Amino acid sequence: MTTELTGYRILVAEDDYLQADEISRIIRRTGAIVVGPFPSVNSCLEQIATSQISGAVVDINMGKGPCFEIARWLKERAVPFFFLTGYDHQIIPSEFSTMLRLQKPVAEDELVSTLHLMLQISA
Repeated sequence: MTTELTGYRILVAEDDYLQADEISRIIRRTGAIVVGPFPSVNSCLEQIATSQISGAVVDINMGKGPCFEIARWLKERAVPFFFLTGYDHQIIPSEFSTMLRLQKPVAEDELVSTLHLMLQISA
């Protein structure tokens, strides 16, 4: 796997342990540093407020149905992110209509290419 993302710090917001573990392993194989994964909105918001992060992979459902608080915090701080979710695009509010979104389950190459795209867009 490529190490083109060496030095980037990617926050993972995912409440499902197995999915969070797999996403984190894929990100680490790119050379990036995984911040998290975080299984709750509060733990994510604390990290966003106190850590340097280059980008984020955000699940929409953090245990209690659709939640966009993490996305709002990231957007307010100009941190690039994309949604990795099982939800259809129609659930996403218009304020996030231009954000990248991957549908679960996701293939490793698709996740990696979206990480690259997300970080390119922010550069």
